[in-house]
Amino acid sequence: MNALDAERLQIGVRWNINIAPALPPARRFCGICYLHGRVDEPQDMVLTDKNIGRAYMDEGWALRFAHAIFQRFDILFVGYSLEDPPLRYLSLALEGLTERERWALVPDPGLDASKKTENERDWIRRDVKPIWYPAKDGDYRALERTIDAWGKDISRSFLDRRSFLSDISKTNPNHLKPYELSRAKFFLNDPPSLRDFAKASLDINWFDTLLSWGHFDLLLKGSGIWNEADGFLVDRLIDWMRSNPVELLDKIAEHRTSMHTAVLDQFCRRYETNTTPDFDSALLRQVLEFFRPTIDRKRSFVSAAFFIKRMFADLLDNKFEDDAFWLLSIALRTETVISKRINFAFQFARSEGQATDSLPEYELQYELRFENQLTEHNLRELFEEMIFPRIAAVGFRLAHFLTLKFMELR
Repeated sequence: MNALDAERLQIGVRWNINIAPALPPARRFCGICYLHGRVDEPQDMVLTDKNIGRAYMDEGWALRFAHAIFQRFDILFVGYSLEDPPLRYLSLALEGLTERERWALVPDPGLDASKKTENERDWIRRDVKPIWYPAKDGDYRALERTIDAWGKDISRSFLDRRSFLSDISKTNPNHLKPYELSRAKFFLNDPPSLRDFAKASLDINWFDTLLSWGHFDLLLKGSGIWNEADGFLVDRLIDWMRSNPVELLDKIAEHRTSMHTAVLDQFCRRYETNTTPDFDSALLRQVLEFFRPTIDRKRSFVSAAFFIKRMFADLLDNKFEDDAFWLLSIALRTETVISKRINFAFQFARSEGQATDSLPEYELQYELRFENQLTEHNLRELFEEMIFPRIAAVGFRLAHFLTLKFMELR
């Protein structure tokens, strides 16, 4: 309450204040709850073993409320010890029954490694993740400073956040302090902040960090909904691929089959528009092989087909015709159109006065078409600009490829 008054948050804001044992159902809980009572109503405060027995065992209102809160909300414990029996056993009882997370801010008085590991294991056994902070000689000011910093971070303006993110974007994230990384992770949960951060020329080490935070889930794992930030994240991904293809492709190799087609699309766009190629033809072949699952993916329109002219020509000029024609398959996107039409054999027999009993009057007509007019136009341009000037050198192999493609379509 003092904090609310100090921040002037009482004005114009309705805060629900609940004092035990008058507790609301957890589904309606919002605001502040004094679970163990408040000093101005001492008769219901929970201070002694007897009070704990009454609140959690005899009358049970504290246990019921805590049980519901544990199931419905993520919980952060501040000032909670291992020796609090009711909540300790409640944590164990709910283990595996809820997907909610629990953390505890735990003072580290400078314990030796084995003792700290033992304590940490005890927390984790109760499905609570400890967050250690230094508290040597009983000095808990680090916790106070941390909570104060959290409050300031939450109240930062968008411009303040963007300024901070802009500064650290130029830095290797492995060189940042833990609290700086935590702050960046928190700020990047905001889509506009993530969008502006992704616009920067990020150090390649940011890839692992952003991947661990889930920001590449759509592009690499196919999970989520496209948003504005993804358009800039895919651009950064291609930047890293161009600067260090071996390292980057190795990192994302496990996601080849689930990768969003926008990654291939952006790669082709950048190759088409760059005045200086990033790869020699041998490396280009390897990169295209990496994208094979995307290129061969059926029934998924790839706009990359409109940006393969330069890549196609480079492969042809360096005698990699098989790779060039395989790349051409991106543009050969067709569909079968089925329609009911008059059977010409029936029409002819009837016009000649012949028997038509054994002939159906109608039949299904199959026609192979490009997916749309834009695809057909793009393919015509590709032939006119890239293939016809080289037809003497590649004509026979091209005819062989197109024959096989036609037979596959048939």
